[in-house]
Amino acid sequence: MLIIEKALELFAKNGIDATSVQDITNACGISKGAFYLSFKSKEDLLVAIIDHFMKLIVAKNAGIVRMNASVKERLHQYYLANFQIFFQFSPFFTIYLREHMRSINRDIVEKVNEFEKINDETVLVLVDELLGEDNHPYRYDLLLMMKGFVYSFAGYILMYPQQYDLEKLAKAFVERTCILAEHPTEALLTGETWKQMMLPNGPTLETVEQLAGELMKRHADDDLVSESVRLLVDELKSPAPRRAIVKGLIANLQTIEDASWFIFCVEYVWRAMHANAQNAG
Repeated sequence: MLIIEKALELFAKNGIDATSVQDITNACGISKGAFYLSFKSKEDLLVAIIDHFMKLIVAKNAGIVRMNASVKERLHQYYLANFQIFFQFSPFFTIYLREHMRSINRDIVEKVNEFEKINDETVLVLVDELLGEDNHPYRYDLLLMMKGFVYSFAGYILMYPQQYDLEKLAKAFVERTCILAEHPTEALLTGETWKQMMLPNGPTLETVEQLAGELMKRHADDDLVSESVRLLVDELKSPAPRRAIVKGLIANLQTIEDASWFIFCVEYVWRAMHANAQNAG
């Protein structure tokens, strides 16, 4: 995490091409050997940065969806959080687009596509609430328009960087989204079309077990965290994981900053298992 944080600072300040591995290790106070234990190259570090950025967005959106608040308030938080995150990282992405889009990194493209698909599944929960029913025919159209609001303004920020009232912006997009949800027209995207295009290979139980081991290692001195993580894995391994137990154990981890991606993966796996059980029934 330290290497990523320092690299982001240096890339935003000096540019990616002008920042060497030596510059990064000097800023971190580590040796080059320590750097190469974590990353094979600067390009490998860039992939890790995108991975970090996308995990932050997905985990943040998952937290917003499960908030105990009205659907409009959660929609407001969705827009606000995505704009805030993008605004925070905009210096880096401005540099990245300027210096590296001339040679597209396939690993980064695949990483972005993977997280994009996973994030869509999360936000669709909010979309269904806005439309007032599960699997509404208009859900994919509305999701695409919500993403368009975020991406179009994100691009505008890159082109015209300045101070923006993000609260006001989020409120405006909530109003527009609610109008679209209240007056759905004929759906342009069908569920079958969307699945063919967007169905991801999301987190698995193996992913959760790996993240659990890493999280317990980092918090070995915190019995509540370690025990909650262990019990979550055990519950997911059971024949019929109980939602109440999963939700209660997750609550123990909500304030742990580095647990957000683990929490998202647990919820993703539980939803997948629950859906499979329903389909089998």
